[in-house]
Amino acid sequence: MKGIIAILICFVSLAFSQEASAQKHLNKTIKINIKRQPLKKALIVIGQKGDFKFSYNSKILPKDSLVNVYAENKKVLKVLRNLFDATYDFKEVGNYVIIRRKLVTTKNVVAQKKVQERFYFITGYVVDEGTGEKIANATIYEKMNLLSAMTDENGYFSLKLKKKYKTAEISISKEDYLDTTVTVVKNYNQKMTVALQEVSPVYLIVDAKSGDTLVGLTSAMDGLTNNVSFAKRNWLKNLFVGSKQKLQSLNIKKFYTTRTWQLGLVPPISTHGRMNAQVVNKVSVNMIGGHSAGTDLAEVGGIYNINQRDVKYFQGAGIFNNVGGNVEGFQIAGIHNRVQGVVEGFQVAGIHNTNEDSIKGVQMAGISNKVNSQVQGVQIAGISNKAKSIKGLQIGLVNKVTDANTGWSLGLINISKGKKGRKRFGFLLRVPRKDKSD
Repeated sequence: MKGIIAILICFVSLAFSQEASAQKHLNKTIKINIKRQPLKKALIVIGQKGDFKFSYNSKILPKDSLVNVYAENKKVLKVLRNLFDATYDFKEVGNYVIIRRKLVTTKNVVAQKKVQERFYFITGYVVDEGTGEKIANATIYEKMNLLSAMTDENGYFSLKLKKKYKTAEISISKEDYLDTTVTVVKNYNQKMTVALQEVSPVYLIVDAKSGDTLVGLTSAMDGLTNNVSFAKRNWLKNLFVGSKQKLQSLNIKKFYTTRTWQLGLVPPISTHGRMNAQVVNKVSVNMIGGHSAGTDLAEVGGIYNINQRDVKYFQGAGIFNNVGGNVEGFQIAGIHNRVQGVVEGFQVAGIHNTNEDSIKGVQMAGISNKVNSQVQGVQIAGISNKAKSIKGLQIGLVNKVTDANTGWSLGLINISKGKKGRKRFGFLLRVPRKDKSD
């Protein structure tokens, strides 16, 4: 028995010593007297006294607020407790003391009375787990029945669910945050607070001696830069897709599902509502225009079709088609086709075709064709054709190949790299095939 007690005493002593060691900076005793100084400066002085650095999320501290700090041989932890309210806590990592808000947890409150109507409502707020701030434009959605809502500027949402649905789970997503799923009680009106964890929080590390910021914005901003760049390139999609629809697509870009068919007027007035951009349909009929994740069989649009991903095997629109992935089969538009990926098949436009990647097959346009990579097949236009390289045939008044031309270019003016990299111009000129002497 004495041996067991001795072991327990050793274990407790070891645990206590480790805890004390883990908080070596917070347990340091300092002497400090600061009057009406910005909080940021006060933290710098405290760090200098304790010989460590502070790290904190720049959004959670009122750095410019004036504070008074007086301590006569008090521990750093007690000084910080006097500076910050109970919503903050402090953690040591190496030579840093991290200041953070206490984490907000997801809460679920169920109404006492069961609803008698055909619908029940899930309402509440979405907040940042680290800061407690309300999150605007977050998406709340139910996957099986494709129902969704978005938070307003105050982080508030209201999602209407039908009693007949068997599902009792909703998902909450926001760009730059981790997705969260919450189980709800069926057929009861409920209120909840949902906390989302930021993927890459922005931290500032302040040097105790100089007061300089050692680490600024993290890679969390990289995705925003890329999204803005893509949006500028894809102006046609931005013109016809609403801002809320674009935000929702960014929020739930990892979730896609399939359905047999879609019938719609314009986004989001369709059988899939606001979730249309997350659905790959076998058949899609859009009276005016449609916005979907993709098409597996056929799609027609009175004016336009917009697809986030791939399209098979037929797509036709009165004005334009805009595809973010690949196209396999036949694509036709009254004015314009734009494809981000590879086209394999037949592409026809009344005025212009733009392919960001390559085409294998036939491309025809009343005015012009542009392919940023390789053409393997035939490219025909009323005025001009442009490609990086071609293995096949170009027919137009002006044909331009910016890299290798190992096929035919037939037109009034043909510009391409011929033998030894020289540009050649001519009437109905065939550019020689490359040989070993090139």
